[in-house]
Amino acid sequence: MIRRAINSALCLSFAVILGCASTASRFRPAKVISDKELEYPLSAQLDKIEGEVVVGVFVDTEGKAEQLQVLESSGHAVLDTAAYHFASTLTFDPAIIDEKPVSSWTKLILRYKLTEVPFERNTWLQDVMSFQRMIESTQDSVEKKQYQQKLYMRYVGITTYLERYDDLSYNELIHKAVTKYSRQRWADFSKMIVAPFMLFDDFLYRYPESEFRQNAKLDLIRLLIDAERAIRLDALDRGRMSRQHAALLDEIKKRLDELQRDDYNKMKELFPLHSNE
Repeated sequence: MIRRAINSALCLSFAVILGCASTASRFRPAKVISDKELEYPLSAQLDKIEGEVVVGVFVDTEGKAEQLQVLESSGHAVLDTAAYHFASTLTFDPAIIDEKPVSSWTKLILRYKLTEVPFERNTWLQDVMSFQRMIESTQDSVEKKQYQQKLYMRYVGITTYLERYDDLSYNELIHKAVTKYSRQRWADFSKMIVAPFMLFDDFLYRYPESEFRQNAKLDLIRLLIDAERAIRLDALDRGRMSRQHAALLDEIKKRLDELQRDDYNKMKELFPLHSNE
């Protein structure tokens, strides 16, 4: 499921030792004994940054990370830095030669993936509904922000998944996750295209003051434009623009216009217009 993918994946490869083959045959490499989840930087999640970092760690005889080096970069400084710091916090069962602990290099492969395992519908829906309840019930602003972040990332997760697997049946799942208002507003789309944009529109409706509002808004705009393209392609495949196609396109235009006006009104609040009187 997406939660496991986000918190994955610590993989030990091999230790680098010097010596003859007979020494190597009596060698057992260092292994991680820390029970820690890989921390996925929030900024990277919000920017949809994924990657893999290979970190070399020199483990001393007490199982501590004595030296570290990024051996293979993900191509993203935010992930490389996170991987380096994460590796530095780990403790190890040190390498052993002939049952005696020795210092050695070992290699960690740290994967940052929003989705890399099969999507589990029921678990996703349970998570979403749980986070929605927590947001509504808590009065603590820090907790509220944390749950909104987790909810938003679940929406990002299913959207990323559906970009690969275009399946109309997922609209039923999405309907269960949103308010009645959102279901009614976008009801006509459900039988023609997959509509994950409903999730982000619903997020804006529920949490207009959320710190993740702008991220959700940008996702909504992108997905509405994708939906418009999908509807036009469907009309092209059918050889005509039906009334249904036209009505759906009108709904998309209406919502995009609303989002544009919202930006304009916020700009007016920040920079009031002054008359020339």
